[in-house]
Amino acid sequence: MGGLAVETEAVREDVDTWLEKAAALVAVNPRSAAQMALRAQTLAELAGERGAQARALLVSAQVSLHQGKSNAALTSATRAQRLFKQEADAAGEARAAFEALRAEALQLESGVREPTQTAWETTLRMAEEAAQRAKSSSLHDLSAAALSLRAKALHVLGRIEESAKTVGEASQALQLAGAGADPKLARIAQTAPSRAAVEVKLGREQLEKDPSLVLLPVDTRETELQEVFAKREAAHKEQAEPTVLVRQPTGLLVEAKTSLPFQVAMRRDNVGSTAQVLTRYYQHLRNSKRTSNDKKT
Repeated sequence: MGGLAVETEAVREDVDTWLEKAAALVAVNPRSAAQMALRAQTLAELAGERGAQARALLVSAQVSLHQGKSNAALTSATRAQRLFKQEADAAGEARAAFEALRAEALQLESGVREPTQTAWETTLRMAEEAAQRAKSSSLHDLSAAALSLRAKALHVLGRIEESAKTVGEASQALQLAGAGADPKLARIAQTAPSRAAVEVKLGREQLEKDPSLVLLPVDTRETELQEVFAKREAAHKEQAEPTVLVRQPTGLLVEAKTSLPFQVAMRRDNVGSTAQVLTRYYQHLRNSKRTSNDKKT
């Protein structure tokens, strides 16, 4: 048992070492930072260390956010939050919830996800949850940053007064953090919300409920013109088809489709001369007789 404990502690130290290196390289060399975080995550998984694995996933999420990879960041942060919860690590869970919030907001701002009102309301709920978790763990700088993102979501949704109030709450939380506040979190907390760069698109349900969006009445004249055009197209297509002649019992040659006499039918035929029409007729007649004789034999 003692040997196992020593081995586990060694794995934790290795993971922490790789994560420290990764955190130092996030802004300088994010690609190397991502590789180091992945190595730390692999070590933690092999050792079955969920806490270490969660920390590695958290750093991976931060690296992905720095690279603008919102989907990867959201996946890593969500997994980290779940593992922190299993380990009863409230502070870790709060940090993971905040990174998931950042990833969600980035998706809407970058257009990865449709920035609908419903999507921003989801982001707002995530911000409220992240701020509450951070406050419960006395992570005041993290709470301030989450409140700042909450203010942004409120501003985008047009709830300006609530947004301004939340900005004040973020400022107070940052003051509580004091000189020990994380510089990155402090920058996020001090960023004023702006709606200019973000456009909210109504979702399908909102569009269907919007009374200002009505269907224009159908223009009857346009409908009549469409019907006339369709009839002309049909007539032109019919005239473009070769005339097929049949001989009635009376001996009169008529058009098969309309039963018009041959001379009248020719006036409607745009394909071939009179001789060509007759040639087609007699050729068809010979083929019919040949087929009939073959069946008899």
